[in-house]
Amino acid sequence: MTTRLTFRDLWESPTITTWVSLAISSLKSLVFLPLVVTVYSTAEVATWFLFLSAIAISNLFDLGFYSAGSRLVSYIMAGQNRVDGTFEELYGTTEKKINLILYSRLYGTYGIIFVVLCLVFFFALITLGTYTISNTINETQDPSILWNSWIVVIISMICNVYGKKYKTFLHGMNKISLMNRWNTLFGILTLIGGFIVLKIELNIFWFVFMTQIFVILSALRDKFLLINSMPVKSKIPRFYWDKELFMDVWKPTWRTGLGILGSSGITEASGFIYAQYTNPGQLASYLLALRIMNFVSTISKAPFYSKLPIYNKLRAENKLAELSEITKKGIILSLLVFSITTSLLAIFTEIILIRIGSNVEFVSLVFWFVMSLVWFIDRNDSMHAQIYSTTNKIPFYITISITGIINILLLFLLIEEYGIWSFVISTAIANLVINNWWNVKISLESLNQNIRYLYKTLVLPIFLFLMLFSIAFLIKG
Repeated sequence: MTTRLTFRDLWESPTITTWVSLAISSLKSLVFLPLVVTVYSTAEVATWFLFLSAIAISNLFDLGFYSAGSRLVSYIMAGQNRVDGTFEELYGTTEKKINLILYSRLYGTYGIIFVVLCLVFFFALITLGTYTISNTINETQDPSILWNSWIVVIISMICNVYGKKYKTFLHGMNKISLMNRWNTLFGILTLIGGFIVLKIELNIFWFVFMTQIFVILSALRDKFLLINSMPVKSKIPRFYWDKELFMDVWKPTWRTGLGILGSSGITEASGFIYAQYTNPGQLASYLLALRIMNFVSTISKAPFYSKLPIYNKLRAENKLAELSEITKKGIILSLLVFSITTSLLAIFTEIILIRIGSNVEFVSLVFWFVMSLVWFIDRNDSMHAQIYSTTNKIPFYITISITGIINILLLFLLIEEYGIWSFVISTAIANLVINNWWNVKISLESLNQNIRYLYKTLVLPIFLFLMLFSIAFLIKG
């Protein structure tokens, strides 16, 4: 008997709604990028890309409280009555009912945590952020427009960081499809507003304002969604400091945060570093490639990351066979999407930029191929790190610390001589030292799997990646 897929199934599907939300996000990039690089000057485009890097860093500045917190909320929703310790220590403490008291304590404590994070981030933005972006802004024709835009970006980033508190609980409660539907709506509104501004060629301040106002509204929206989704019907404190609970949460959190900042954080900060060594034209070229690569990475994450609450739940229930199967499918589909997208961009990006009269050039095909290969390998080990994180053990702070130090040292040693190539060279060498193989090793061990699991997940994506890029090199000559 075949089951018929209904509209409700699609409406409630975390994967489908994630794909739709990401499709709108991708459409924004596809619409905005060509218009921005033709409407605004090279220096303004470079500054806008730096704004996007700063916004990306704000998405990471929860310092691991988001990912660790959503994982703990998933445990609580599954009936765990403790949040301290590793998975093995927690297993067996599961009850059928949600521990509402523990949920309330975690919510109140997270309220204070995110206020502190916002204050720290605000200070970092007005000091270090302003300093590193000043050279590029001062290269523009009217710096005052960009400085006002920077103020808007700072406000939106602070709202974004605090809004992560609400996203933490919504994600952990598996309200992913709900969040995705609202993200889709806000994405459409941002797309329409930004498109109108670009078409009538208002100055870049109004474009920044139109895109960031919906970030601010999103924080208020997520607060409303969480209030209406809470399992606790009585009023719970927004701010409640529970030192014992904080210490229980802190151990996996700071390790997760260090891992995030040491990997994605360095990547996003690379634009600010490069801005101190090059002109706006070369900076814009590199940041365009980085933005497109982040766009590809975001799309390719959907098949795997949309099921994170399910992975956590299966781990909590000790269903390793089911967990192995569902993560294997997620990895394969994620890497296939990455391979196809990067190779198509290799063929068509430069052609499109020339046709639209872009003020910004794209990087060379060889550079894009190497960059894609480094990110492909990183995408694989990152997914394995997520699999291992479902055990509530976060050992990656050690490897990320080693990788981050090597990456930064190599970057500063190579940047003056090798320029743009220093970023991919330093990232590749740093990751090969430990991340690319160790994350995979401990992930397989946690699933009771062997090298065959790795072979099954990689053989098709690698073959497709190399074949499609070979075609790209033949076409481009």
